[in-house]
Amino acid sequence: MAYKNFGHTKQETCHVFGISRNTLYLWENQLEATSTLEITPRKRKPSKLPLDQLEAYMTAHPDAFLRKIADHFNCHPQCVWSVLKKIGIP
Repeated sequence: MAYKNFGHTKQETCHVFGISRNTLYLWENQLEATSTLEITPRKRKPSKLPLDQLEAYMTAHPDAFLRKIADHFNCHPQCVWSVLKKIGIP
């Protein structure tokens, strides 16, 4: 932002730093709203699947398909896949 504030155009600023004009606008808006350009971490939703029960199920049924696991826990297969990935079970 300091580069642009020294009299350079938005186009020059974007070219020098290799960013899009949209990124520059987003940064300007964030700076105006929060007075900082720090990245705020996104909040993750807690898992709906009980991890201990999922691990126990996977131990008892190591060859189960995602659809079968999802039916057992009454959720979507994508949910099962993401939780398994998160806890490191292939």
